Amino acid sequence: MKNDFNKSNKLTRILTVFMVGFILLVTIFHIIKLPVHMADWLVPFKVVEPFYDVEDLDKQYSKVMGYNKVKLVYENQEGILTVWATSEIGWNKVSNWEEEVELLNGATGYYNETNLFQSISFRVDEVEYSIDYKGNDPISKSDLIKIANSIVITKFA
Repeated sequence: MKNDFNKSNKLTRILTVFMVGFILLVTIFHIIKLPVHMADWLVPFKVVEPFYDVEDLDKQYSKVMGYNKVKLVYENQEGILTVWATSEIGWNKVSNWEEEVELLNGATGYYNETNLFQSISFRVDEVEYSIDYKGNDPISKSDLIKIANSIVITKFA
């Protein structure tokens, strides 16, 4: 009987250490900025990086925002481009999309622009992407579509 209690107690300690370690690891990765190429290491889907050709890129990093959501951030003096990737379909609850746009490979994107904020949202397989740009000067809608298409093409390549 005592031997069973010792085994149970040992198993409880091992599970507790494992759970505390897991929670600590997830918390650390949620706070820490990771390199962009590590974006999909902690989520259950492949995150496709966009082709974003910007001179004078000051910062580029990724953050895990939960079990199924990642953001990639590209910053320079002009603005910030954020690429959200999630397996939570329908997470981006924009009340009114301005325009439906055709992306490559038959994908449909939804474009919205307000003040200094632009966004395009689209789905590739079971991953929903949203590309947001905020800056002093807007980028062209066609450039935002090109960035979205770079993800679509890479995913289907």
